[in-house]
Amino acid sequence: SDRSRDDTLPAPRMKTHCFFGSQNGTSRYFKLKTAQREIKWSNMYDELKEYVSKHGDAHVPRNYKPNPALSHWVNRQRTEYKQFQTRGSTSSVITKRHIIELEALGFVWEPLEVAWMDHYQELIQYKN
Repeated sequence: SDRSRDDTLPAPRMKTHCFFGSQNGTSRYFKLKTAQREIKWSNMYDELKEYVSKHGDAHVPRNYKPNPALSHWVNRQRTEYKQFQTRGSTSSVITKRHIIELEALGFVWEPLEVAWMDHYQELIQYKN
């Protein structure tokens, strides 16, 4: 029979995940990712410090139009903190040092709870 297609087997492909093949490569990869994440965290932390110096608090609005990246980052820190609290440090990228640094700026982990208490105090003062 006449065949117009090539029936030869394809050449073996190089593994695309070979970077993870050695313990050394994996270790370097995770150190690099951790370093990159830490640089990004520090940059965003600096932006939060600027926000605090300008506004007097660390209560970045959920949709902060002048800096949406900061708003997103702040919300991400809250999510990571919740994971840290409920599942432990291995399930979250936030570290104890990050938590301490954020709290030093007056960072609020539960903004709705704080807003509720603020309004409640205003109500009490109004009634008195």
